[in-house]
Amino acid sequence: MKFDHNCPSVYSQWFFFKMTNTRRKLVYKFNIVNMVKGEALYSHGMRPLIYSKKEAEFQNIGWQRFGSDITYMQNRKKPDFF
Repeated sequence: MKFDHNCPSVYSQWFFFKMTNTRRKLVYKFNIVNMVKGEALYSHGMRPLIYSKKEAEFQNIGWQRFGSDITYMQNRKKPDFF
């Protein structure tokens, strides 16, 4: 996780990762831990952006908001390096 240095707010964070070989009708769960902020727009209904190469190629669909049961909270566990 890195701060967005092009944003006037010090607390803007970005994350990016890639999944391959996914299967239809399977549920994938992600846990992104050790976030610094106590709250984010995800707590107010915002969903992450996703991009599917197949949907872009075959249906001309680009980036879209997707996901369910999204929870954003500060982790109580302190990392070992502090």
